[in-house]
Amino acid sequence: MLVPKLLARAEPNTDPLELPLSPGKEPVVLEETDYENWVKQKRNWFKKQFPWIFQLKDALAKEGIEVDYPELLIKSGDVWQFVCLDVHVQAARFSVIDPHSLLKTASNYGFDKLWLVENVPAAKSAPETPISSDNSFIDLRAFERWLEYLDKKEELEALTSIYSYQAGKYLAETRSLIWFAVRDGKYDLTDKERAEVLALLQKEVTASCKCQNEVLYPQQEQELSCDEDKCQKSVGVIVEKIETMKALEERIAEYEIVK
Repeated sequence: MLVPKLLARAEPNTDPLELPLSPGKEPVVLEETDYENWVKQKRNWFKKQFPWIFQLKDALAKEGIEVDYPELLIKSGDVWQFVCLDVHVQAARFSVIDPHSLLKTASNYGFDKLWLVENVPAAKSAPETPISSDNSFIDLRAFERWLEYLDKKEELEALTSIYSYQAGKYLAETRSLIWFAVRDGKYDLTDKERAEVLALLQKEVTASCKCQNEVLYPQQEQELSCDEDKCQKSVGVIVEKIETMKALEERIAEYEIVK
């Protein structure tokens, strides 16, 4: 299939046969997922997306403080990131180092900016300004730009397919980790609010997994190519999933749990 081969070139460490879902199979049900195994399985993926968090983890370990990556991602707030960068970059990124969140996290363990710069290599090259002017990690403009990319099929069709797959995977993994954190009481929510946010996050993870599947199996058909009508239908399904995820992010933001 074309897209897996392109994905293999864009992400050389990824097995193109390691697909998110089999055709027709429902996405993961987080309530039925073993958290400890999930954390182990996803470690390398998260390390690639958030290298500075793992550098901080190693630096803290040298100080005798053992803390795993999920806790640091939740404390920093970086797991909420979804920034939309240039689609021409085949190995698309949806997260960037934020100096404020990194320093805030180090401060939680009693370390200052000087320690951070001396012990976390990524901190030396971190920009002085945060990733968003309003200090909000949820950037809904990323979804809007993603939708704009899908309109540029003539010269970007292959890259937008890769981009849509990678964006869907990024949202599926990060929102799954947030789901576990919400379930385990990492955010200040009432029981009612917690149940509502968990339901919203599960819906977003489901939509993001289906988005990945639609890239790999347009209209649930394993084809090397599709005619114009079928391709248009496939794009329509992806657009629908993007709009669904954007609406869910908007609803989650109303709970003001992202600081």
